[in-house]
Amino acid sequence: MTSKELLIEKFTSGRFLFTLTTALVFAAKAIDKSLPIDKVSEVILLVIYAYFTRPDRKPENGGNRNEKVFPENASVVDKPGLK
Repeated sequence: MTSKELLIEKFTSGRFLFTLTTALVFAAKAIDKSLPIDKVSEVILLVIYAYFTRPDRKPENGGNRNEKVFPENASVVDKPGLK
């Protein structure tokens, strides 16, 4: 998939559209003070906690998410940082 196709897929996914719509409604309610400030801070903390503890954000190999797993047959040239 090209970068353009990935962006289109991301922006048209139900998860993204639901998240964006919910964020806009929440922001509008917070700005016009329909929601008390203590509830706004609770919701923000809850969203941050939920985002960073999502199972799909953890690597399958148990290592660092940014760590790349290289195939055994890859040459040293193919592995960044190794010479």
